Amino acid sequence: LLRRSAARAHRRREERSQKYDCEWEDDKAVSHCRLCGHKWGVLRHRRHHCRSCGQLVCDECSRSRHVLAGSAKLKRVCDFCAGFASKAAGG
Repeated sequence: LLRRSAARAHRRREERSQKYDCEWEDDKAVSHCRLCGHKWGVLRHRRHHCRSCGQLVCDECSRSRHVLAGSAKLKRVCDFCAGFASKAAGG
């Protein structure tokens, strides 16, 4: 059962990596936010994947939403990628 669950998680990570065209970080590989360093918690500092770079970041470090290639909807991006996108757009 655990082996099937791990295989399913790996498949989902691979699908996300292909969908968002970035390496999707494994949930279990990171114990803290990649930007601010806070450890994950149940209510505060939940982990989210940046849809632009695939890194795991907390909610506070991923408040921005941007339209990414291949989608018309706004997607969660980390503060680093949001700042990069703003500079690239001339903002």
